[in-house]
Amino acid sequence: MIGSGLAEIYPKENSLLASTITRQGALISEFPMSTAPDRQNFPQRNRIVSGMTLATLLIEAPIKSGAMITMDRAWQQKRTLFALPGRADSETSEAIIC
Repeated sequence: MIGSGLAEIYPKENSLLASTITRQGALISEFPMSTAPDRQNFPQRNRIVSGMTLATLLIEAPIKSGAMITMDRAWQQKRTLFALPGRADSETSEAIIC
């Protein structure tokens, strides 16, 4: 699942990876073919990413991050959540109490 149209692979360095996935799996996007990557597309895409899973695993992420957006979407979709914390003194290991 990408956050742009299928004709706009982002970042460009991932073009070969996208081709490999296309040959061996499925590269999907909810956006029109020529949609450029835009920061608002990625959180929007995350609701589908979490919706396609039975559970979501978070590994060391800042509170304000795409990974946390995905966790929030998974929580809203009543998916199972897992977290692998890092060091207690790291900003990527802040706690959220639910």
